[in-house]
Parts: sequence; C-alpha cells; structure tokens
Amino acid sequence: MIDMILKMTAITGLMCGINVLLWSFAGRRELKKGEKLLIGVVFGLLAVLSTHFGVDYDKMMLNVRDIAPLSAGLFFGPAAGITAGLIGGIERYIVGSYFDVGAYTTIACSVSTCLAGFIAAAFSHFTFKGKEPSPFFALFIGCVTEVFHMFAVFLTHRDDITNAFNVVKICAVPMIIFTGIGMFTSALIISARTGGLKAYIYAPKSQRHIASRFLTRVFAAIMVLTCTVFIFFYSIQTRQAVQTAESELRLGVEEMVRDLEQISIQRSSAAELSGRHALTLCRAAVREINDAGGISAVTDSRLEELKALFDVREISAVGSDGIVAASTEPAYKGYDMYSQEETAEFMVLAETDREEYLQTYREPVTENEGSVLYCGVKAKGGFVELGIDKSSLSEYEQLSRSVSELADRHIGDSGIIYITDKNGKILSKNNYGRNMAEFGCDRADGTFFYSDITGVSSYCLMQKTADHAVIAAIPEKALFLSRDISAYETAFADILIFTLIFLLIYILVQNIIVNDLNKVNVSLNRITGGDLNEEVKVSDSLEFASLSHDINVTVDTLKRYISEAENRINKELEFARSIQTSTLPNNFDFPSRDEFAVHACMYTAKEVGGDFYDLFFVDKNKLALVIADVSGKGIPAALFMMRSKATIKGFAESGLEPAEIFTRANAMLCEGNDTEMFVTAWIGIIDLETGVMQCANAGHEYPAIKRCGGSYELLKDKHCFVLGGQSKIKYKQYELVMQAGDKLFVYTDGVAEANDVSQQLLGTERMISALNANADASPEQTLAYMKQYIDDFCGEAEQFDDITMLDFHYIKNTDAPHP
Repeated sequence: MIDMILKMTAITGLMCGINVLLWSFAGRRELKKGEKLLIGVVFGLLAVLSTHFGVDYDKMMLNVRDIAPLSAGLFFGPAAGITAGLIGGIERYIVGSYFDVGAYTTIACSVSTCLAGFIAAAFSHFTFKGKEPSPFFALFIGCVTEVFHMFAVFLTHRDDITNAFNVVKICAVPMIIFTGIGMFTSALIISARTGGLKAYIYAPKSQRHIASRFLTRVFAAIMVLTCTVFIFFYSIQTRQAVQTAESELRLGVEEMVRDLEQISIQRSSAAELSGRHALTLCRAAVREINDAGGISAVTDSRLEELKALFDVREISAVGSDGIVAASTEPAYKGYDMYSQEETAEFMVLAETDREEYLQTYREPVTENEGSVLYCGVKAKGGFVELGIDKSSLSEYEQLSRSVSELADRHIGDSGIIYITDKNGKILSKNNYGRNMAEFGCDRADGTFFYSDITGVSSYCLMQKTADHAVIAAIPEKALFLSRDISAYETAFADILIFTLIFLLIYILVQNIIVNDLNKVNVSLNRITGGDLNEEVKVSDSLEFASLSHDINVTVDTLKRYISEAENRINKELEFARSIQTSTLPNNFDFPSRDEFAVHACMYTAKEVGGDFYDLFFVDKNKLALVIADVSGKGIPAALFMMRSKATIKGFAESGLEPAEIFTRANAMLCEGNDTEMFVTAWIGIIDLETGVMQCANAGHEYPAIKRCGGSYELLKDKHCFVLGGQSKIKYKQYELVMQAGDKLFVYTDGVAEANDVSQQLLGTERMISALNANADASPEQTLAYMKQYIDDFCGEAEQFDDITMLDFHYIKNTDAPHP
C-alpha cells in the first residue's frame, strides 16, 4: 500500500509539473490553433506513457492517464483537450485489443480517456469561458471523470459483474483520488501564480457572484441528498444481505440438527439392543451358577468356562455383602463393590428386590483398552456382574450413522457447517480437534455472531443439541458481495447524474437569471445613488417583469412606507410582547396544594425579551421549576426563548431526570441553530412529599437558598455548558434536599448585572443583602421588594437586560410524621 501511494504520488506530481511548466511558457498568452494542437499532442503522449508506466498494485495496473486530456482542455483550450483525449484513447484501444495490454478494461479505458478530452473542452468553452478553473472545480472534474471510467467498467462487463467489481474495488479509490489531487494541484499552482486564488479566497461575500453562491448551496444540497439516498439504500441492502444469510444459516443448521437428532435416535436404539443382549447373557450365566449351588459354590475356573462360553469380557460373582467372591479377573477377587461409586450402583441387586441392573459404557477398573458395558442379575447368595466389550456389540452399533458423515457439509458456494462434540471439540476436517472457544464461538444458543473460524471474518450461527453443537458460517466477503457491487454501481451512477443536474442548473442560472439580475442591478445602483427617477425595465420573463414593476412601485412609495413601517413595527413588537407574556405562567395560586408557595416575574429590557421562567407539575407530587436566559435581545431572542421553553417542558413532562432533560434539549436546540444562539438555564424538580429536589445548571446564575431559621446565601452548584452551544454534551445533575420552611430564589443575570448611572453593578452581594432584608416575606412580596430595590439602585439608568426572578417557598414535607 505504501509503495503504491509513493509511486502514484510521484507519477501524479510529474504530470502536474509538466502541466505547470507548459502553462508557464504558453498559457499566459493567446495561443494559435497550431500551438493548441501541438500542446494537445504533448498531453496525448503523456496519456500514452501513463498507460504503459502505471503502478502495479494487487495484480492491477493503476494510472492517472485522464489527467493529461483534462489538463490540456481546461488550461490550454478545447482543441488541445480533444486532441489529447483522442490520442490517449485510441492508443489505449489499440494496445488493449491487439497487444493484450489491460485487455479486460480496453473499452472502458478507451472511452473514458476520449471522453475526458471532450469534457474538458466543454467546461473550458461553456463554463469557464477560456479562464482557468478554480482548484475545487478542477478537483471535482478530475474525480467525476474517473468515476465515469470506473462506471464504464461495470457497463462493459454486465455478464461478468463479479470480476468487474474486483477490478473496480481495487482501482477506483486510488485512481479517483490521485486524478482529483493532480487536477487540484495543477489548478492551485496556476491560480496562485495568476493571483486568482488570492482574489477567490479573500473576496468578501458582496463581491462574489450570486451564481457561485447559489451553486455552492445547490452542490451541497444535492450532495447531501445523494449521500442520504445512498446511505438509505445501502443500509437496506445490508439488512437484506444479512437477512438472506441468516435464513441460509438457519436452514443449514436446522437440517444438520435434524440429522444429528436422527443419528441420536438410531444410536439409542442400538444401545437398547446392546443392553438386551448383555442381560440375556448374564441371565444365562446366573442359571448356570444357581444350578451349581449359587454364589458361595462358584469357582474362578467355572467363571472362566462361562466367559469362554458366552464370549464376554469378564464375569464376577458378588456376595450379598458386596465382596467379589470369584471373578475371571484376579484383581477383582475380594473387591468391595461399595468402594467406588460406579460399582456401588450394582448393590441395588443385594439391597432391594430388583432383579437386574444395566449400566452404560464405562472403563473397567483394571487398565484395559476399550469401553465396557456392565450389567448384573440377582443370583443365589448375591448377584452376577458381567462385562462385555463394546467391540463385541459392533453389529448393533452399525445400525446408526456416524457423525463424521455429516461433518463436512457446506452452505452455498463458500459457507461451511462445523460440528463439535458436547465439550466444544470440532469434529469437521477444517480445524479438527480444536475447541470452538478459540474462535469466539462459545455464544448463546441460536444467536448470530462474527468469528474467524473459516480463516476470515464470517457471519455465524450456533445451535446446540444434547451431544453436539452445530456452527454454520458464511464469510463476510461472500455475505456482502451483491450489496457491495450494487453500492459501487449506485454511487457511481448517482455521482454522474448529480454532475449532469448540477451543470444543467449552472447553465440555466447563468443564462436565465444572472444576466437579467445584472440589468436590474444597474438600475438599482442608480436608484441607491439618489436617482429616484430611474425606471427598471427588465421584462424578459414574468418574474423579472414583476420584479421591475415592484421596484418601481417601491421607489414611488418609499417615503410613505418608511413612516408607516415604523408605526407598524411598534405595534407588532407590542403584540409580540403580549404573545410572549401569555406563554409564561401567571397564576401562582394552587388552592389544592399547601406544601409550597411560589411566584415569578419577568421585566424585559426591550419590547420582547429572551428570559423566561416556567413551573408545572410533571406528576401528582413533583413540581418542576425552570428559569433561563437566551443570548441576545429582541425578537430573535424571544423566538429562541419560546423554542427553548417548549423543548425543556416537553422533555420534563415525559418524566426524564434534569440531566437527561438538558442533554436532549441541548441536542435539539443545536439542530438548525444557524444563528448560534444559546441559553443558560436552571431546572429543579422537587418531590413535594420528600422535599428532594433534583437540579441541573446549564451555565446559569447560582441560586440563592435560605434554610429554615437561616438567611439567604448563594448555592454554588455544579455548572455545565450552556444549551445550544455545542452538541453531544452530557449534562450532570445534583440533589438538593428542601426542609419545611426553606426558600429558593433563582434569577437571571439582569438582576446581578443591573447598573446605575455610573455603570456600577448591583452584584450578588447586594442582591443577597436585599433578600435577607425581607427574608420572611411571601414569594410575591419578595419579588416586588426585589424589583423596587433594583429600580432604586439603578435610578435613572436605562434597563439594558431582561430581569426575571422566581421565588419558591417549601412549606411542609408531606412525608414527615404528624403529631
């Protein structure tokens, strides 16, 4: 990868250097037709060299051939671009068709190179009018041309779309990026040398063309729309691919589980037959022993005869006390059956009326190879234990199929099914003997997950049975192949369509709107210069005819409108103030509630303000108190205030905690906040039964609190960032426990920052002193006193900021015990 980047950078830099060098000698003057053709030939040869000296990367040959015809057309004129494109494209077709150089992409590469020359010629003639393109426009043209190149690979290989996708997947990103960078760099250097770059960057908005500003927004809007549509369909295709894979995995796993269950049933049947056979032999042995006098009379030699007769592994005669009296295994003689758990199981034959006992396969006590099936039958004076080798019952075991027959199934072309035993050991050929936990496959039964069990990242499903686990896996690359092919095709097609729409809009805006606007501007310049007798005469369309008429009428009635507008604005501001005031709570009487008393007020510095307060119940016994201050003044602040108030109240009424209320409100206020306004806010939600108040402070003033029997003081609570200032902020809350008789005073900065005629601020110390001077007053009396105190302090100084205050008295705790 690094080697490829370095080589592509070197080749691109060489192309840019030659382009700038030729422009330095020839681009500064008007070129003759023959000179343009000669330059076209030079760039055509550069295109040819780029074909044969590309960069070998992942078995593909990368190049920046399209830079040559694009540079020729954009910087040296249409004739040079078309000439370079035809030379590079025709030569690419010849070497691809007759010399097998990049034969697979011959048509796509040839067409795109030729088209690059014509695209550059069209832009040079119709869009830039012979001027050099801006660096960003050059970047855009370079990238779009290379996008068409990649799209052409898909178009010319519809019958071999998978291989075409592999080619595009490897080549698209580096070739698009380096072609775009090459064009951008060339345009940047040339613009810097002509002075156009400086003028473009530092030109104020008033000196930028409306077409450029309009098209910038159109470009952004179409790009956002295109990306949104692409992401939407990409997510749908991703989900469809996953759902298809999940369906295939489920079917494969379910089929395998059914087969394993069938094997389990077959094995159970075989085990049952094996047990019956063993018990039959043991009964026959018991009859022989009973005939000989029972357990006490049997000898080791007699047991050896019975062992040979019945072709079994071993026979032991056990007394009713659990001691082995005789056995074909010398080590067993005298053995106490109670000494080990697996042999003690047989003592039910001596302790109860049970006649027979069959045990599952287990290893014998002595060190012998192979598993043994043990059974016992009651006899005179004890019981007989008989052991049979598993190999002796092979005829029954053959009734069931082997798991190995199922262990190497596949799902589709690349999916694999693995089988493990109940301990997680893989039984399939791939990764045989390894534990599934090594690959992260020890997941919950029936869940989908990703693992590298196939050697690459794969989408997997596991389901467990009594004795096995089934893991089905599809490599992620195969899982999303169809989605990725569709995504590339869709992205390329969207970009090309977007480019055509953008160019069409550009031409229409330039020819239909901009020219007439220039005419209107000429007349407006005369009017603004004082010539009110100027008449606008642009009538090429209904809209411009209407615009001209409206301008003329506007000029005639300008003086009258100034006077009327002033009166109308005053009335509208007064109406806005009444609307704003009506949104704030003004009824502070709660006849059915005796736990608290509250009052609030707001005095705006202008007709409408940015402060607000609110109080409301979020449930039966929880009261929310809110106070906030929006940045700015006037109507903008009032509008943002109403939005902030509704947002905070909406989240609070949904039952959220203060921290979450501010977190969500901040995210919502940041959306579409082009004016970059913000609001400081404080919220407290008090449980009137307990007095516990959950609070959050978003950059607002410190509250003032008075404990029962105490005096007011500032509560320096935890501050978080303002609302609407920055998205993705997590706010924190704190807890305030109110006791009966406690008081809380919250306010906006208009209180503490009120100033007198000498610009001296009232400050929080004076505010606290004023509160303590009237500490026993009701909330309404407290706020009236504070307003009068502020007015007296300010004197004749004009109120420059909104003043908002809220006073809350907690009267009693309903949870407290009553006498």
